[in-house]
Amino acid sequence: MSEALQQHRKRMSQRGMKRVEVCVREPDADMIRRVAKALVSDEKAAEGLRAAIDTILPTKTSISFKEWLMSGSSEMDETPVRKKRVG
Repeated sequence: MSEALQQHRKRMSQRGMKRVEVCVREPDADMIRRVAKALVSDEKAAEGLRAAIDTILPTKTSISFKEWLMSGSSEMDETPVRKKRVG
């Protein structure tokens, strides 16, 4: 990685910025760019966007793999945990 790129990333990190790369459908690309730009540059618009997005897409609390295994539940029909056969 070049020195200039390292310095750029360091400055962005100091500003509290995080680089994010996503794959979206072509028709959505322009909208995602506009949302990202508004979140970075316009505080009033950013607050409204965050509130709207949080309302529509609530934050999902993630659990660790160990917690998932211990819960005994799965969103799929099959679970990777095999029960011990008795007999």
